[in-house]
Amino acid sequence: MNKTIEKAFFGAFELGGVVNIGFDWMRQKYDLGFKLSKEDEMQPSKALPNGLQFYYNNTLPKRINELTSNFDTSVLDDIDSSLMNEIANNLDSLTGKDREAYIFSLLKPFKEYSDNVHPIAVIKRLNGEVNGICGIKDFERDLAMWENMPPEEPIKNICGEASGTPREQADACRKAIEDYKYRIERANYIANRYCDLLGRFEDGAAWMQEGTAENCISLFFRIIYVFSNRLDALLLERGINLLWYQQESGIYLKWHRCVTDLEPYIGSLELVNKYIREALPKLDEEQNHSQRVEAESNAIINNSHFSVNKSYEEMQRILTALQQQGFISTDTTIETFYYRMTGQGTPTSNKIEWIKKGKKNNSSISKRSLVHFVETIVNFRVSKAKDCTNRIEDIFGLSLSSSTINSTAVCEYEAEIDNIVEVKNNS
Repeated sequence: MNKTIEKAFFGAFELGGVVNIGFDWMRQKYDLGFKLSKEDEMQPSKALPNGLQFYYNNTLPKRINELTSNFDTSVLDDIDSSLMNEIANNLDSLTGKDREAYIFSLLKPFKEYSDNVHPIAVIKRLNGEVNGICGIKDFERDLAMWENMPPEEPIKNICGEASGTPREQADACRKAIEDYKYRIERANYIANRYCDLLGRFEDGAAWMQEGTAENCISLFFRIIYVFSNRLDALLLERGINLLWYQQESGIYLKWHRCVTDLEPYIGSLELVNKYIREALPKLDEEQNHSQRVEAESNAIINNSHFSVNKSYEEMQRILTALQQQGFISTDTTIETFYYRMTGQGTPTSNKIEWIKKGKKNNSSISKRSLVHFVETIVNFRVSKAKDCTNRIEDIFGLSLSSSTINSTAVCEYEAEIDNIVEVKNNS
């Protein structure tokens, strides 16, 4: 196998590469490191020694810029990508376990990116969903056992030594559950912060300013995004399911497959869907998924979603902004929002929870702001037509009166919504 281009490309993401030191720099500057518990988070930050502070303030940003300027993006960005051609030739020369091992090797350099940006595997481990790793489910099982024992009865460990009481053991389980739930919250917080810091469009954003370390790291996030789609397309054309390899390895280049992102590399949406249906191996949840999706799709009529033409990542950023400003409940998941607004992803009957109260009448939900949001992002006029009002009620669970629809008054949240949506439209 020839790995000349591959080796140079992946070097940026491995230990000592520009992305690796970029994560180190981001953790230090924006406090994105791992915390064990809420108590750990509350501890005051310790000042770095002067030499180390200079290293993070000056040496590392310069090194990140230098390595970024020397990185050859053309091997991936060119239509006839030399990197993807090399990978395709290697894939086609292998079979069986050798081919499987090679595909896993293509994911290995992105472990740090996966844990920080798409922490699916991190959360599974903390929940106790990975064999051999203790998590919340294990602590909950042990808690139930200790709670069923006499609380003050002395217990001994396997060596015959005193080991507290069932009450103390139960308290320890509760604390472990609390700490692990905090770590899950922390993992999600870190992932969202990277999304904001390296991709959120707002005036003065560091990642949008050429020459900043954030701008360099954001470039590599874009490169990973492109690589994940090109690799996914390449594998699908060979009947191989990248999402299964991500699940098995715990390394996620992407946590969702968007068919429109694959269309340029495969040729048409119809071909993308055909290859996805045929790709093997299937994910665990896909074994019985096809029948369930078909049944749900038949039950969910066409007016159950809009058809906004935006990627999963763009919709995730919009949802985050809407939730941060109190327009949509934090209980609304990205999966629900993405399907309901674009028609892509897994069909669902869950609603988008619009919760913004009016500025003047803060006792009721501002339905006028919902109308403005829909008209802005979907780019169509909300009318009294039954199919239109039914669609909004099915998606948001809110009915609109004629006075709301026909109102000519300026939406009281127009500026806020336009800033969230239209900036994305211009990006």
